[in-house]
Amino acid sequence: MITAFGDVGLAVTSLKKGALDFIQKPWDNNDLIRKLQEAIAKRDALYAEKQKNPAAAEAAEQQEVPSSLDEMEKLTIQRVLESSGRNLTTAAEKLGISRQTLYNKMKHHGIL
Repeated sequence: MITAFGDVGLAVTSLKKGALDFIQKPWDNNDLIRKLQEAIAKRDALYAEKQKNPAAAEAAEQQEVPSSLDEMEKLTIQRVLESSGRNLTTAAEKLGISRQTLYNKMKHHGIL
């Protein structure tokens, strides 16, 4: 998901609907290319697994789906932190929240 405007809600919705990452403008071209390559590789691996063993692939996909909105928020924060080099200021900007709010959410989710 690439957007000029981002917040936690949009990131959560995007990831819930199948986005592999949440990228906010302005982005680094090398980072964008790396993320696209990772997404293509993941798609190809899932396709290959589905061809080999459709039942196992379906079970694996179901395990990746967070069971609650709280879990989805945690996953979104973790992904944005990773894509931001664990820089809280950058991650907070990508999520459209303050650095302090991000810190509080990380503390709540046990990410610290």
